[in-house]
Amino acid sequence: MTTPAGETVVVALLGEIALRRDGTLHTVPGTRSRLLLAALALHPGRARSAQALIDDVWGEQPPRAPMNALHTQVSRLRAVLPDGVLEIGPAGYRLTLRPGQVDLSALTELLRDARVRRDDGDSAGCVAAVAAARALWRGEPGADLPPGAVADELATAAAGRLRELDALELSARESAGDVDGALRLARQLAAEQPLDEPAQVVLMRLLARSGRGNEALESFAVFRARLGDELGADPGRELIELNTAILRGEPVGDRVTGGRASTVAGSGPVAGVGGELPAGS
Repeated sequence: MTTPAGETVVVALLGEIALRRDGTLHTVPGTRSRLLLAALALHPGRARSAQALIDDVWGEQPPRAPMNALHTQVSRLRAVLPDGVLEIGPAGYRLTLRPGQVDLSALTELLRDARVRRDDGDSAGCVAAVAAARALWRGEPGADLPPGAVADELATAAAGRLRELDALELSARESAGDVDGALRLARQLAAEQPLDEPAQVVLMRLLARSGRGNEALESFAVFRARLGDELGADPGRELIELNTAILRGEPVGDRVTGGRASTVAGSGPVAGVGGELPAGS
């Protein structure tokens, strides 16, 4: 597994926690070893204090000699990492890896590239970058970790990036004229976020653009009923005006009420993606 820059991934988080040895990714045995590696690899290059790592690895049940236990885990991890990768210094413990050597951070770089290409009008390049990012996934991130802060942070970070991948691909496909491809993604996003109005707006607009106006109207009716039943709320102005335009048979195209383009929920910057990235992400 290599990054766009050709760097070999050393730590893989997008699936079972794994390390590259002899050119092959191997899962990491031992719950505490996986927790320690994930806690460090979530922020490569950033030092973590001993106490923070003890909290991550043992939670509310620390060992009787926590520092000794941590040193044991660190020694085990160092034995399977390349020389010098796990560094101990005055600020604590850190992985001296470049972002591209951790798949989650490599994914962030691919997302940035896809976003730039989309904004530059390179729809094909955007879709290709998204495909490369999706190829980094090997399973459900954090599934082999026990419930806790590390598993939650990993799952949240991965889910946020996945949502942006979907949104970027959708917008790129629509810009390239692949309305059916964009609609497939819009259906998926609306199903995953059944109470999200921006996702519903995009779905209805694409249904109308593809000649499925009646289905768009039915989708609105179902969404309005669901919103009322579960939240006691009514659809927002943008969604209502889009529904009215479809009822009147007006062409919607890229039309969005309020003078701005519709976006899918989650298509803006997410934690660790877009704008200023957190250090070490």
